[in-house]
Amino acid sequence: MHIAMRLFKVKSHADTSLAEIAAGCYFNYDKCEAQDRRALEVGQMPINELELRVYGLMRSGNHAIIEWILSLYPGGKTCFLNNVEHGANDPFVTTRKFLLSGFESPVGLQACRSNDRTLLVYSYEDRKLLQETGISFLDSVFDPDFERHREDYLGQSRTRRNVLILRDPFNCFASRLKMIHDRGAKGGMKDLSEIARNWKALATRARGIRDCGDEREIVILFNDWVGKRAYRKAISQNLGGQYSEASMRRTSTFGGGSSFMPNGKARYTVTGLKPRPRVFSRVKGIRKIFYRLLEPMVPRWYKVKMLNRRWHSLRSSAEFRQLFRDPDILQLSEALFGEMPGTRNFVRDVTSQYASKTGSL
Repeated sequence: MHIAMRLFKVKSHADTSLAEIAAGCYFNYDKCEAQDRRALEVGQMPINELELRVYGLMRSGNHAIIEWILSLYPGGKTCFLNNVEHGANDPFVTTRKFLLSGFESPVGLQACRSNDRTLLVYSYEDRKLLQETGISFLDSVFDPDFERHREDYLGQSRTRRNVLILRDPFNCFASRLKMIHDRGAKGGMKDLSEIARNWKALATRARGIRDCGDEREIVILFNDWVGKRAYRKAISQNLGGQYSEASMRRTSTFGGGSSFMPNGKARYTVTGLKPRPRVFSRVKGIRKIFYRLLEPMVPRWYKVKMLNRRWHSLRSSAEFRQLFRDPDILQLSEALFGEMPGTRNFVRDVTSQYASKTGSL
């Protein structure tokens, strides 16, 4: 598993070098853990046994992974605050949805704030507001003002971890592009070039974290998580959880599920984002029933294989192709995920086509 980190002084992303970004230098564990130790020494017990700040781009498998993490603590009191507002905001106030489990009696979200918790998870995604304000994704996740008020919002924690979730750019961008066309204004950030820049920043950070070597900073690569049991077991061990595969048998309902599922709002042709005509709604309903009946019978290895080939359905889309004109995207992808079948030829074709167009101008 790719986990690492080094100690640093919190500062603005704008004042941070690429080397420091790659090293994951955003969170002062030394200072925060010293504060926690002092609190324990004076008899203040932590509210959270484990606090996880999770961050990743939309359509990176965030919710599937988070729900799996929650399943690692059966019988524990868990609280998940989904898609909270960035910056110095209180996650309990700004969460879009929340999930509570294990409490002895029904409690509301604000009542949960003062309850002891086995696990607290709050997640950040690239909201549309970031595009409108021009604030970088990483800056907003690791906002210094939030760090100053973190304990006021969340309470003290015995253990804290930052969890970066990353999916390969080919399938992440394909799923994201479909979501934007499918949901319009509800599809989150719509600026594709900004989405690509955010992916590069997260990938650069993930590569640096991997190379640093500290278990307090965790990177979860979605491709490895979904395809390798040993990888999931290593994550579970690092988080001190009780390993389980229960949540792997269903698709997360947070975030609208998969962009490629048959019960989505639109289906797409293999050549791009042209909706298929819906001639017979009854036939479509029958197709859904057959999918739900047959899906459990499909071998897991085949599901993983097809999951990593979803980008093929958009390989002819001009919007999708323009995202791979930047050679750094492929380089970072292969540094983290290895060479994926067909991706080098695809990027080579995109680069060649772009060069021929610019050369003829």
